[in-house]
Amino acid sequence: MKKLIDSVKEEVCGADLGGVSSVEYGPQYKDHMLKQYDIYIQTLNHNSDTRQKTNTYFLTLNTLLITALGVSFTKETPFISNGGQLSIPFIGIIFCVIWWAIMYSYKQQAIVKNKIIQCVEEYLPLSLYKAEWSILNSKDDKIKYYFPKISLLIPWVFFILYFFIIFFSI
Repeated sequence: MKKLIDSVKEEVCGADLGGVSSVEYGPQYKDHMLKQYDIYIQTLNHNSDTRQKTNTYFLTLNTLLITALGVSFTKETPFISNGGQLSIPFIGIIFCVIWWAIMYSYKQQAIVKNKIIQCVEEYLPLSLYKAEWSILNSKDDKIKYYFPKISLLIPWVFFILYFFIIFFSI
């Protein structure tokens, strides 16, 4: 993970952001740079909000599938035929793979956005995001940030659950 972050930082900070120097831009340079920085921070927050909504959506979807499957197995006369009981876990597996791919994409996007923010912060008085990630990545066991790792594992928990349902249903 650290290698990925370092390589992204080298690529991003070394990239030409297409900007012009403060002399060429004029007296509004710092004000406009801060405005662009603020807008970019908002895109990072939007990315995080969208990731959370996507997690909630897929968690709800999988909960509904598991509930429907559980109810169909408990009824004396199932409202879902045996073929339907077996197709639900396959549908769930497809949803889990899609869910994981979307979460992985959001994670990659967040890494790049954080690195761009850290590169821009090199020109600002304070490097708040850089300080935050230095603390989170420190060896101090009291401070850890596990959410990105955990959010990628949740789809696999459902995937394994669906796999066992298929395995024990056959």
